[in-house]
Amino acid sequence: MSNLEVRMSFKNLKASKAIEQYMEDKLGKLKKLNHLIQDAHCLFRTDKFYHIVDVTLLGKNIKLYGEGVSDDMYASIDLVTQKLKKQLNRMKERISNWGQVSKRSIPNDKTNGNFHEKIKVPKENIRVKNLMSPKPFTVYTDDNLQFAQDLMNWRYIRHIPVVNDSNEVVGLLTHRDLLKFSFSARDTQVSIPIHEVMQKDIQTIAPGASIQIAADLMLGNKFGCLPVVKKGKLVGILTEADFVRYVSDHT
Repeated sequence: MSNLEVRMSFKNLKASKAIEQYMEDKLGKLKKLNHLIQDAHCLFRTDKFYHIVDVTLLGKNIKLYGEGVSDDMYASIDLVTQKLKKQLNRMKERISNWGQVSKRSIPNDKTNGNFHEKIKVPKENIRVKNLMSPKPFTVYTDDNLQFAQDLMNWRYIRHIPVVNDSNEVVGLLTHRDLLKFSFSARDTQVSIPIHEVMQKDIQTIAPGASIQIAADLMLGNKFGCLPVVKKGKLVGILTEADFVRYVSDHT
């Protein structure tokens, strides 16, 4: 396959040229979605009555993993390629959304990727919306831990809200969560989906809430951040760094 190195292996079943060709055809279509994909590792295996396909796609700034499970190997291939196609489309969308942020420099403010103007609202009227980082970087439940780790390192952030396709908060991933896992093997990072690690019982706050309420919530529960939600949708994130920045700007 042109410009794509494919490695296929079989476990608990005999190698099949027909299956290999079917997989290569599917990978070729994925390659067209992102020309930076360079390697594809495919493992075909069976477990009792299930036919399972594990696929890892690697390339420049790309580390994606998907698994397809069904009672038919061809159907499993269809499932895993659908999952990977969805991840690639999301990646394309996020690159477009984050492109403007990545072109800007943030010399003294390691926030969730956004600039803050100095707050001019009277202290007694300050709300969460005045302090939060709007439009924070996010991940999806089926993104892998390697992607989250790379994002944290790139933007110098420690908290990433996990959202669904409707931009509703379904979890939270923190730097501390990542430290609970050993990342000595990069393949391990790629194969672990975020939903297996993320915090699922999440406290959120409204943009119109007072910063005193937010501070009490964070201090009383030892939260490092609060996702900011309006009408069920994520609109920002409030972190300890936002409070420190505010104090620094007004002293």
